[in-house]
Amino acid sequence: MNDSVSEMAGGVSDLRRARRNGDAHPPSERPDRLPPHDDKAEQGVLGCILLAPNECLPGCRNKFGDDEVFYDLRHQLIWHALVFLHSRSEGIDIITLQTELNNRQQLDQVGGIPYLNALQDGVPSAANLSYYLEIVWEKYVWRRLVHKNTDQIGTVYEWNGAAESYAAHVDQEHQAWKSLLDRGQLTPKNLCAPAQFGEEYYQQWFNRHDDTYGFELPFKFPLRLRPKATTLMTGDNGSGKTSMLCHIAVCIANQLDVAAGEKLVLASMEMPPEVTLWIMARQLLGLGAKQQDDEPTRKKLVKALAWLNARVRLYNFLGITDHHELLNTFQYAAEHEHGKFFILDNMSKVGIADDDYAAQGLFMHAVCDFNIKRAAHTVVVVHENKGDGPAKYKVRGSKQLTDAPDNVVGMKRNEDKGAKLEELKAREKAIDDTSRSAADQRAEISSERNKLFNVWDAKFVLSKQRWPGSQQNGSRWLYFDRQSLQFHEHPGQPAHDYTLD
Repeated sequence: MNDSVSEMAGGVSDLRRARRNGDAHPPSERPDRLPPHDDKAEQGVLGCILLAPNECLPGCRNKFGDDEVFYDLRHQLIWHALVFLHSRSEGIDIITLQTELNNRQQLDQVGGIPYLNALQDGVPSAANLSYYLEIVWEKYVWRRLVHKNTDQIGTVYEWNGAAESYAAHVDQEHQAWKSLLDRGQLTPKNLCAPAQFGEEYYQQWFNRHDDTYGFELPFKFPLRLRPKATTLMTGDNGSGKTSMLCHIAVCIANQLDVAAGEKLVLASMEMPPEVTLWIMARQLLGLGAKQQDDEPTRKKLVKALAWLNARVRLYNFLGITDHHELLNTFQYAAEHEHGKFFILDNMSKVGIADDDYAAQGLFMHAVCDFNIKRAAHTVVVVHENKGDGPAKYKVRGSKQLTDAPDNVVGMKRNEDKGAKLEELKAREKAIDDTSRSAADQRAEISSERNKLFNVWDAKFVLSKQRWPGSQQNGSRWLYFDRQSLQFHEHPGQPAHDYTLD
């Protein structure tokens, strides 16, 4: 007897011995052996639904029907809550799901808010749904087969009829199980025909040129901040990123469709909202820091607040937030506030450790996925390490932070100019007014200060732009107006009042 036959004979002997001894479960069917299932795939399906419920949930319902496809009880409870929310046409996100589970007194059973956040965070993109779904469905089909065969074993011992009639019953059961293999196949939504684009195709061909499609910056530059795209901004501490971001925010807000209710959403976490508004109001009106407290100035400030209120929303939080909560807020703003442009200043405040490169990469991909799904644009700020070289090679953290976004830009401050201005200020303060040379010293300092006036304050650098035919690299010297906090293309350029546009 060869080895394979011996192995088969041994297996049959074990089975017969188990039955003779009254063991209801053969060695391969004992309770300590779990039925086929895949926890990771089940988590993946639920995570995809949370990332893109409108795109993912209908296909899942079509495939699952009324069957209890999820093996993990936690996932069953979450699935039923999601289906209930979808059947009532209610918005689905972490917050609404949490509320529904809490109303059902099942939130603790599923692992609480941390587990719901982990489901969403564990999926890099909702585009992976079909992969997870097929695994979950296949495991479910195998479990059904295990259950049917187990039931048949019990039926054989109790069957009193002819073997032929039981064979017909087995064949019927087998056909019912086999039908599960082909039931509810997902329509391949990722496939599309050219005719589906229609007018959008012609707009792309004729009107969306590299230098016109997308939001413009406050100065002339070969970069547009386009919908469905992500921009990474880098720079050292004190390089002027925050002032630049607020100036960009004002400029972008001025290009939004106010009639359609479009909004810009800015998350700082480093400055109170009132300070952010103070900076943006100065940049919006082109006002200096020292303005008289009179009626005309008050009217201008009221006008500025009304202008900003119609176009801007601020993330009202200081300190380190949770990146899930932040993205949920962005999702809410996109859905309920018509958010079209988002700014995150900066990523060090989203609760991801500096050395957790995997989480950083997943977060950046989640931001990119959010922009694609919502036809939005998000600017994410990340600090860079000291040293020479392109900004995208000096970014602190995961390489995905620069690989995933469509654009990478950087801010560089002219530290030499700042140091020289501080030196001149110290020299001017040290002048002895009783000295005969005091006037000459002041004149010399004034002359040096005038020369520095024409020297650039900041440099805006483009390191990457993912758009057909677009310019990949470039830079622009900028001049900072310390009264209006605006960045200009030329020294002495008048401040701009955006409310007059």
